Amino acid sequence: MARIFNGHPAQKGTTPWIAMLSHLNGQPFCGGSLLGSKWIVTAAHCLHQLLDSEEATLHGLDLLSPSAFKIIMGKHWRYRSDENEQSLNVKQIFLHPLYNPNTFENDMALVELLKSPVLNDFVMPICLPQGPSQEGTTPTCDSTSAEHLVPPQSLLLQHCSGSGAN
Repeated sequence: MARIFNGHPAQKGTTPWIAMLSHLNGQPFCGGSLLGSKWIVTAAHCLHQLLDSEEATLHGLDLLSPSAFKIIMGKHWRYRSDENEQSLNVKQIFLHPLYNPNTFENDMALVELLKSPVLNDFVMPICLPQGPSQEGTTPTCDSTSAEHLVPPQSLLLQHCSGSGAN
């Protein structure tokens, strides 16, 4: 699993697209990004229960119910409320049709929100590239973690650039 190391606290408002997936008791369990006005893109493995065997098959009952978690936007502190955060309910979830929980191939999913968040300086959709990258260019890491990818002692969202994630 990737982890951020040698990261530094993210400045408030620098990653307004970051979404925190949280249990109803407030315990964060995964992160994602706001895509458009009502969608969160996240990892598919975040949206199902742990499977028992190495050759496990994912069944509908293994999926988290949309009513079992919430999405928090505008979050800066992990365990305390921020004045700019918005708690949003989930309408439905969609796992990539070719997602394989044994190999994590196609480990992506979409979460549809029941209603759109209010967009402001602390909540806005992620910016996507206008087209494919130029041939011969090298992509760089620019990563932010909302929960379990950061050291447990970190109370703030962590950010890294370059080779700070593995």
